[in-house]
Amino acid sequence: GCTTTICSDKTGTLTKNIMTVTDVWADLVTVSSNFIDLFDPDADMARPSDKVAAFAIQQLHTVVCLCNAATVKDNLIGGQSVFVGNPADVALLTWANPLISVQETKDDYRIVHEIPFNSSIKFQAVICRKVSEIDSAASSSGMVDYEIFIKGAPEMILARCNTILVTADPQTQKQPTPNPISADYNKHFESALARLASKGKRLLGCAHRTFQAPADCSFFAKLQPDQPDEEGKFELPLKDFNFIGIVALMDPPRDEVPAAVEKCRTAGIRVYMVTGDHPLTAQAIARQIGILKNPEAISERRRSVDDLRTKTVIMSSPSRRGGPGSPIVHQLAHDPNVVITGEALNKFRAIDWDRALHNDTLV
Repeated sequence: GCTTTICSDKTGTLTKNIMTVTDVWADLVTVSSNFIDLFDPDADMARPSDKVAAFAIQQLHTVVCLCNAATVKDNLIGGQSVFVGNPADVALLTWANPLISVQETKDDYRIVHEIPFNSSIKFQAVICRKVSEIDSAASSSGMVDYEIFIKGAPEMILARCNTILVTADPQTQKQPTPNPISADYNKHFESALARLASKGKRLLGCAHRTFQAPADCSFFAKLQPDQPDEEGKFELPLKDFNFIGIVALMDPPRDEVPAAVEKCRTAGIRVYMVTGDHPLTAQAIARQIGILKNPEAISERRRSVDDLRTKTVIMSSPSRRGGPGSPIVHQLAHDPNVVITGEALNKFRAIDWDRALHNDTLV
């Protein structure tokens, strides 16, 4: 045949598209099981710190219930709630519902504005008012309280935060409080991110903040620096959030994929994986399905678009496409494996793709 290269989406193509929440990281603690026990005062927890994390996990619960496009439907056969939507949102609600009713949480708030997820901003947000406060009189200035719940790529969410929900002094605090983000907290965050992502898990960061605005006003979100203001609308404050934690989801590879990848290699076909997930998550899945044959060579070799431009050499040699003398771009021989992050892909030009596709392995 004529096929030389296959570029495949990851989620739902190379993986099963059946997601499950496996871990949460909150209050500097990773909890991997016994979620329901966290809310049982009589449960015997193996680690006291897990119990301390329960308050932070409740805050995560609220974020994933409200900042979620899946819908709740009653299962007339089983008498239990079922969820319909994209696999990640369904997985989040499936995890949340046994802890505290998803419908009850949704009923406590009224969503007045939404910012849908897109690959540029890498987050989703909802602006809400508590139902119990809607009929309350506004302050003398005419302002009322609003809340913003936000979830998305953990690094992008943390960049919009100035505090983190954490128990600074376990001896005197019964539950975590917002604390300024310090270098020490950043180290904990990076460590948790690397540990969970390296297992192939998809990670979502969650945060929250409150603000005041006129009752019944219209909102707009300035998502780009050069975006003009919208007359008569209130600009949403999209910084100074309180970082709550990370939810980790697992979407395992399809059983038949490793053999299919190996058959393609045997036939001389290059297989590339395309994903917007964290680079470490992408690397882990690529290892599991056999796209990365030499993971050690790539562990610290993430490349940006500028790296591709500087780490390549242009050679003049015969080309099947352009004939004798056409330029062919070759990746340096000692670095055949490359991981390209989503930020770099947004700037890719035709020549960058030409350079990238000459690598042995591309994720």
